[in-house]
Amino acid sequence: MERAHILIVEDELIVAREIESDLRGFGYEIAGIARSADTAFTAIASRHPDLILMDIKLEGQIDGIQTAEQVMLRYDIPVIFITAFSDDTTLQRAKETTPYGYLLKPFEAKELHTTIEMALYKHGMERKLRQNEQRLRLITDNMLDMVSQTDAAGVFKYVSPSHTHVLGYDIEELLDTPVSRLRASRRHRIRQAQDRRSRFALQAERIRIAVSSSQRPLSPA
Repeated sequence: MERAHILIVEDELIVAREIESDLRGFGYEIAGIARSADTAFTAIASRHPDLILMDIKLEGQIDGIQTAEQVMLRYDIPVIFITAFSDDTTLQRAKETTPYGYLLKPFEAKELHTTIEMALYKHGMERKLRQNEQRLRLITDNMLDMVSQTDAAGVFKYVSPSHTHVLGYDIEELLDTPVSRLRASRRHRIRQAQDRRSRFALQAERIRIAVSSSQRPLSPA
């Protein structure tokens, strides 16, 4: 398994070196040590880290929370805050950047390791979920049949482009619109499409079972 590359953004060099030593002991690669937002973004662009450990107090005019905001907007990299600040104002600002962890100094090496592993796992699962959603969206967007998703109140949350041709509505008109607001004839068309998909799914399952049965080895006489 490839080792994760971690960028340390910490203005106190002695603390950064201690963290670096712990990380190497756990088998991580170090993508660099940055003491300011500018040097952090330089390291991100050149080293492409898998995760960033971000102190909140940094050199320069931009603090760690502002830096994390830019990372969130520009890159797909998880950030864990490492800081001595625990006041409500700082915590609220940090929460708005949706970090993958918030460690208060001083922390134990084992606590750091656990937080990093959980962050890497969560980020990896979120990336897979986004990829699956993108593949599903590509499939449904190119289907000739109508595919839609509604919430518990019957409000459209997703509609495939085929709705435009069949119902005569733009996609933007349908999104966040209750199905009940459509004309009766158009609601009927949606139900017909849903019935066709159900019959197709049932037929596909029957074919799968038939094929599976035909491939079973014959019992000895």
